[in-house]
This record gives sequence, structure tokens and C-alpha cells, in this order.
Amino acid sequence: MEKEGTSLLPDVIVYGEKKRKRGLFAEMRERLRARTRADVLGDLLLLVVAFLFARTHALFGVYPFAIALICALRRHLAAASLGAVAGCLIRSSAVGPLYLAFTLLALLLRLIVSRLAPRLFESEGLFDEHPLYRVLEACLVGCVMAAYELAFFGIYDYTVLFALGAVLLLPLLTLLYAALFETGVTLGGVLGRTSFRLSRETRTGSSALYLQIGGVSLLFSIVLALSPYSFYGISLSRCFAALCVLLIARRFGG
Repeated sequence: MEKEGTSLLPDVIVYGEKKRKRGLFAEMRERLRARTRADVLGDLLLLVVAFLFARTHALFGVYPFAIALICALRRHLAAASLGAVAGCLIRSSAVGPLYLAFTLLALLLRLIVSRLAPRLFESEGLFDEHPLYRVLEACLVGCVMAAYELAFFGIYDYTVLFALGAVLLLPLLTLLYAALFETGVTLGGVLGRTSFRLSRETRTGSSALYLQIGGVSLLFSIVLALSPYSFYGISLSRCFAALCVLLIARRFGG
């Protein structure tokens, strides 16, 4: 029997059939066997995006993008985690290992919530917990980051700003990114290879609006992550932004 879960916003999120509780490795093997070429392409794209996000600064010394992406994803989580870990390890400063620990903490929280407490947290399987709980997990990681900063460096203006940035940016970005990954939109739908539709028929414009806000937020984050890179003086972030404008105009223009 099909079961509908509670929406994050009206008419946005739909959950499928309730999965039987299986072992961790059995469920992972089943997901690997069901992978398609589109899944592999999504893995590669999100691996690169997570790698760039792990090296992208936001405000007040906070690097929230990779952790928020990991908290927002239901699929392609392994590839995104690998990219985020690689991005943290390549960093030459002491910030890399610290954010690696925060990234692993986010993965641990998701594993605990989705596997050990499925009834309490409405989890339907491995990393399938309700998006609102993923936002809460991101907030918990932000609180740990804030506590670390204040405990080890004292209470000053810059440490308080870092703490506020960690607590506010992580859940906010998770909420925005989840819009794109929870509405059922696929890469093929964006490129025009398959039909573009949300996960169920909408009665209001809230789903479309939420999707648009989430998509713009993710694209803006990618443009920001590409800003330090150039090829023979040509900015990759500007090229990516122009490409997105042309793609969206061609796919959804009047």
C-alpha cells in the first residue's frame, strides 16, 4: 500500500512504499545492483560538486556547503561524501582535518537517525529519513562547530560570528538543497531527455516555487565554488553561469 509522508512544504515530498527492515550491507548491495547510467553520471557530478563545496568559504570563516549537501541528499550520498572527504584532505591548512571530522559527524548522525530509530524519525530505509530531520541534523553539526570554536578560541567578535554562521547557514542550505533533491526532478528531466514533473500532481504553486528557490540556491553555490578557478584567464564560474542561463532558457523558456 502506498504511503504519503508529511510534506516539508505543501505538495512537495512524497514517500514510496514502506521498506522492510534489512541489513545495512544487504541494502547497499541492492542499491548498487539497481544503478543505471544516469545514476553513475549523477554520482560523478555530485562527487565533483562536493569536492568543490568542501573548499568553498561562505561567511565568517565557515565552510558549510559540502556538509549541507551531504545532509540534503537521499541518493548519490556515497559519491558526494567521497568528494567532500577528498576536498577536506587536499586542503593544506589545519581547517581540512577539522572539517573532515565535521563531515564524518554529519554522516554518522544520518546513519544513526535513518537506521537505528526508523519508527521515531520516520525513516524508510538507509539515509531516507524525513527532510526536516536532516535539517535538524545539519543544525546539530553547526552547534558542534560553534561549541568547538567558542571553547577553544574564546568568546570574541569573530568567534561569535563564526558560531552564528555555522548554526544558521548549515540548516538553511540543507533546507534549500533538499528542494531540488526531494521533488523528484532528475537530470534527464532538466536536460529534456525525460518528462519534467514533480513527484506528484500539485494543487498549489508551492512545489514549483520551492523547487525554483532550491535550484537557484544550488546553482549559485556552484558558481561561488568555481569562482577561484580560471582557464587561460577565462573564469569557469562565469562560463558555468552562462551555460545555466542558456540551458534554462532553452528548456523552460516560452
